[in-house]
Amino acid sequence: MPGAKVTITVSDGRTTSVVSGPDGTFEDKSLELLPNGASTGQLTIEADKFKPYSQQITLSDDGAATPVTAPLELLTPPGTLIFVVRAFPAGTPIAGATVELSNGAKATTDADGRAEIAAEPGKYTAKVTAPGMKDAPQEANVASDENTFVNVDMRKK
Repeated sequence: MPGAKVTITVSDGRTTSVVSGPDGTFEDKSLELLPNGASTGQLTIEADKFKPYSQQITLSDDGAATPVTAPLELLTPPGTLIFVVRAFPAGTPIAGATVELSNGAKATTDADGRAEIAAEPGKYTAKVTAPGMKDAPQEANVASDENTFVNVDMRKK
């Protein structure tokens, strides 16, 4: 990955960072090895729009290059769930309702009965609760980088 930040931390805590070249390769000879020869270390690669990558490496004492293949994964932008919570059958907004996703994320509805939660793409179960109303479980699918509207009709207990 061209322009990726590469950090190497050896077992005794010393760290060095470089930026990969146009062909995605990097070289760093600034770390001297420990007196007893080879050192273990942690290699971390960070690049825009990719998940950070980390792996254990061994730095050889003969000066030979240590080849590393790093399978970088694209970051998936989250989507947004927009809940619109209303009283049934009147359709009036319910302020102060709590929306909780199956991943633990929570939000409270505003005066318009709206609550927004950013979430990673996937399928979620949402528990919607409000004082004096029956709980209203909902299923919702989040798509990457999109808004998904979920209309919730709540009934009195």
